Amino acid sequence: MVNERESSVIDQWLDPAPGHALAGVVNWTPMASYGIDAHAFEEAATRLAGGWQDSTDDALIKVILYLYRHAIELQLKDAIHIANMCVDSPYQELDKWYVRTAKHNLRELRERLVELLSRNELFPDDPVLEEDSPEGRLLTELHEIDPKGDEFRFPLGWDNRASETRRARMPGGVDVVGRCVLLDVERMSADLRSVSRLIGSIRDRVYEERLEPRRQQSE
Repeated sequence: MVNERESSVIDQWLDPAPGHALAGVVNWTPMASYGIDAHAFEEAATRLAGGWQDSTDDALIKVILYLYRHAIELQLKDAIHIANMCVDSPYQELDKWYVRTAKHNLRELRERLVELLSRNELFPDDPVLEEDSPEGRLLTELHEIDPKGDEFRFPLGWDNRASETRRARMPGGVDVVGRCVLLDVERMSADLRSVSRLIGSIRDRVYEERLEPRRQQSE
């Protein structure tokens, strides 16, 4: 236990010493945003995957997967949050639903977003992220591989099962050599980044075409 009379190690991080490298800023926005954090996780994954051909490090594959998957989860939650503000009968206590029910379940999150977008107040005649769409299928497959959001954080998980069942294969294709799983990292990155950015664009469209006009009318 840290002695309360002493400054904790982490507290010292909050007091950059003169002459040290440029300090970073956290919580620099006036309110929490799933979207900002989603962009950060996506950007980190993209940078790791972007230099793959120059400096391959197989140990980073699960890290890249985890970062993209978490970015997608946060994008879904951000889009749901914005869409929920635009409907006449919004879901109550959405944050509690995230924590207690949906948690990290991409299927639950996709279905909630699709349901909201189909409301008359939003885009009932313009379906997106439907289950049979390429993006919807990718979300379903990603959910089946990692239903709790922790599959890529530990060893002996999806990669072991990938050599035993085609169903567990990641989009982009997996080839098996012995017990090893070969993965097209660049295609994987492109597919996951595309889905993350699509959900982000849906969120932006809802914000610009529905939420902002709604706010202006209420002023």
